[in-house]
Amino acid sequence: MKILKVFAIFSLLIFICELILCYKGNIPGVFIQYSNFNTSEDIHTFNFYTNDEEGIYRVNPSIHNCLDLKLAKDTTNNSCDFKLSDGIDKIIYDFQELNECVLKNNLKQDNQSEFENRFLNMDSTNCFDQLLLEYLKFPINKDGFKSIPFNKTNCNKPKVMLVGDSFVWGMSASPIYASFADLLLTKDYIAYNLGIPGTDPAQYKAIVEKYLPIIQPDIVVVVFFPGNDFMRFPRETIEEEPMEHATSLGFFESNPLGKYLPPEETINFYKAINSVPQTTLFNKLMSKTNTSTQLWLFLYHLRIVDHPNRRAYFYSINQSPIEKIEIVRPYLEGIRSLCAENNVKLLETIVPEKKMMFNDDKEFGDKILNKDALNVLFNNKLLYPKNICLVCKFFR
Repeated sequence: MKILKVFAIFSLLIFICELILCYKGNIPGVFIQYSNFNTSEDIHTFNFYTNDEEGIYRVNPSIHNCLDLKLAKDTTNNSCDFKLSDGIDKIIYDFQELNECVLKNNLKQDNQSEFENRFLNMDSTNCFDQLLLEYLKFPINKDGFKSIPFNKTNCNKPKVMLVGDSFVWGMSASPIYASFADLLLTKDYIAYNLGIPGTDPAQYKAIVEKYLPIIQPDIVVVVFFPGNDFMRFPRETIEEEPMEHATSLGFFESNPLGKYLPPEETINFYKAINSVPQTTLFNKLMSKTNTSTQLWLFLYHLRIVDHPNRRAYFYSINQSPIEKIEIVRPYLEGIRSLCAENNVKLLETIVPEKKMMFNDDKEFGDKILNKDALNVLFNNKLLYPKNICLVCKFFR
């Protein structure tokens, strides 16, 4: 009788656990469930980001050709009826609002935005003002960057080439033209914004290699974010191999284990590393219920069962600082060499996360990366810009 009671209590507990896990949305066989993966619809890829011939990941340049219609709110032309990411939509919306104010002369002297104030007294014959007006009309230029055009200019003003990811792009700025690059424009610097969200040092080097001779800047500013700029694998920038896939299920890194995968294979990989592998009879049985699935994950952490792809993926994420440095170093050294060969000043900066800024040096390495390792990577020349005047100092 005691055995039956124990069995009944145990069964009841299992039943309750199963109900709780089902209520939370868990699926048997899947130990980390993403809501996007619940859909059974076909996977669609979007082309609002594409690679150019050199493998540089940028906004699809065809969007530039449609900005005139979108800024004018023209809904009659179906050729520009394409899906955009939230970041690109925000650019169109914010610049559309500002463009309307400029055209209707509705700007006020007490504007909060420095960028808006810059349009109060424009001179259409001034070459720099012409660049700003072009940027207002086409915030995505022909090359696919949120920037003034990359054309040669005779304006007698310092030229700054900004290279980085979403921080340079201005992803968190509100409005979007309150970004670092746009603030530099208000200080009469010809600031070229070559930042694209989610990109890495391999892209930074490819950008400098291609656009340094075209833009011919006075200074190149590389903005490095330790949170995601330490690459897990080296990669070449190739036209047919975008660094990520924009799909109906979200954005996915295209080389999760160092080898490029097409969109569908990439999504299947991420599904697989969060599911019990169906390689043995034991695994198949454990994936029948939510409770046994969580038990399997517990056994995985004890290394009693294995999931090779999952282990390899997370090993690459948790590489040591030295391993991360050796992957990134060639790209940064390549940028340094290109700038030296072209006699262009180079400023390397790091964007610290909040937890890096508000913790002392002792905790610094535990939060993101060993500080000594960062100093080695950047030759003990770490700079943490508090404002845009850091760049301005190079021209005084």
